[in-house]
Amino acid sequence: MEKENEEQKFKIDRKEQELAEIKDLLEKQASDFRKSLKDNYQSWKDWDDEKKRLKQQRKDLNSRLGNLQDKSDEMEKEEHKSRLDAKELELVELRFLLKKPDPENET
Repeated sequence: MEKENEEQKFKIDRKEQELAEIKDLLEKQASDFRKSLKDNYQSWKDWDDEKKRLKQQRKDLNSRLGNLQDKSDEMEKEEHKSRLDAKELELVELRFLLKKPDPENET
């Protein structure tokens, strides 16, 4: 009888040890899973922050591009106006020269 009790106690101890090992393993897996979730969340958050930063950067660059295009258009208009003014001045000078009497013909 005592031998049976010892065997039962041994079996119970062994089962308790197995359960303790399983519990430790499950706790480690749960800890690893929580860490993985935390890492994944941080990775997603970093990706989302980067996406927002790039979206803002694109918006800023498009704004700068629009401003540069406006300046370019304005400079092109000014250049065209300057060329037009130069042609008008040349035309006025030619008209003046045409109306001016020739000093050689006066004699």
